[in-house]
Amino acid sequence: MTFFPDGSLDRRMFHSGIVVPSLEETAQQYGELFGMRFARPLRSRQTVRVDGELEQVELQITYSIQGPPHLEIIQEDAGDVWRRFGLNHIGFWAEDIAGAMRTLERNGFPPRVHDEAPDPDSTRYSYHPDPSGGLWIELNGTHFAAVLENWLAGGA
Repeated sequence: MTFFPDGSLDRRMFHSGIVVPSLEETAQQYGELFGMRFARPLRSRQTVRVDGELEQVELQITYSIQGPPHLEIIQEDAGDVWRRFGLNHIGFWAEDIAGAMRTLERNGFPPRVHDEAPDPDSTRYSYHPDPSGGLWIELNGTHFAAVLENWLAGGA
């Protein structure tokens, strides 16, 4: 049985993500070891909802140019949302992110972290831990795909 019989979740894996102390060092190391190139790192200050409470985070993020699946590297500069949860995740596109979030929650994967969007349909991402303690699932709204593709192509 699949959680998403309606096809609202694109089952092609988009990325896997790791949280590291130094984005620059990790990107350089992986670049040398695996021949990967990475997009220009983005710095982001965000308000996120964690277990129902608002928190402020500052992140540096990059993705491998190669992919999909891409490798996402996250360095948390302020806040400890991603470090606190020991996040290692796989990311999928969701056409209806609000609906996909509800489906995961109904099936035992409640959202632990998601960006604070003005309305659920404009949420860019949400993170859902595997109840068994394994990988987290990240949903990425497909409305955010063009922004990400532009960034990976070297845009702003």
